[in-house]
Amino acid sequence: MRFVLALFCCLSSPVLAGETLRASPWRDVSEARVRLLLMVSAQPDTPLRGALEIRLAPGYKTYWRNPGDSGAPPLFDFSRSTGIGPVEVAFPFPERFDDGAGGQAIGYKRDVLLPFTFTHSPGNTPIKLNLALDFAVCGTMCIPLKANMTLDAAMASKAPDSRASFEEAFRQVPKRFANADMVAVRRLASNTHPLFLVSLPGHQWPDDVTGFIDAHGHFALLNRSRRGEIVDLLFEAHAAPGSGGRFGAARFTFGTKSDAADVMIDLDAAPIAP
Repeated sequence: MRFVLALFCCLSSPVLAGETLRASPWRDVSEARVRLLLMVSAQPDTPLRGALEIRLAPGYKTYWRNPGDSGAPPLFDFSRSTGIGPVEVAFPFPERFDDGAGGQAIGYKRDVLLPFTFTHSPGNTPIKLNLALDFAVCGTMCIPLKANMTLDAAMASKAPDSRASFEEAFRQVPKRFANADMVAVRRLASNTHPLFLVSLPGHQWPDDVTGFIDAHGHFALLNRSRRGEIVDLLFEAHAAPGSGGRFGAARFTFGTKSDAADVMIDLDAAPIAP
């Protein structure tokens, strides 16, 4: 997948001189600790970067933007912040794990940073982040949690020891591509739930290459196989109630933790395999 990595280098956020990483106080919420990080830049009119840091209690996991068969995605409310424009939250490449009820959950089994970006609002109002967070963790069952955090860009403590993990979180975010031809999607005949075969191009994929479909409904990965250098991922689809069996725009994330991309695909228009 070297062709993807080469493009990623051009899309990654540069490290700018004069940047200072600052952190809010930790908030303890039972099975997790959370805080905000913000990279404060001396450069005017540049996109600003932050992250939500989640540290999990031993044995606990938390969820991706699409949690899979169970769990709940994190919800971010920055509406009480000042000095900022709209916030875009990103998610590092996730992994699958047993949800404890026979299904597949998607998320993070270790501590994680969820990056976000925003711009300074007009008028140079001082930046003060205020996040009302709803999220969930799971051990033997899913536990919903809430936390409120505030970070004043001018007053928050410096966090130089967290800079490496902050930058790594941004590098692990799958990069978006507009070209859906990067993958091929076919629908297979099935007497039960719809089956979709997503084929990845051959670029010496490692054994742990995988993919995730984020759309209306749930998608279980049934099998991964090779045809020469091409990797095929077979998904069983479970349409959302009331959808009429349609899945809408689907965001396909694929690759590995260190080298991942995502594209939009149209499952409803996928040709039926002969």
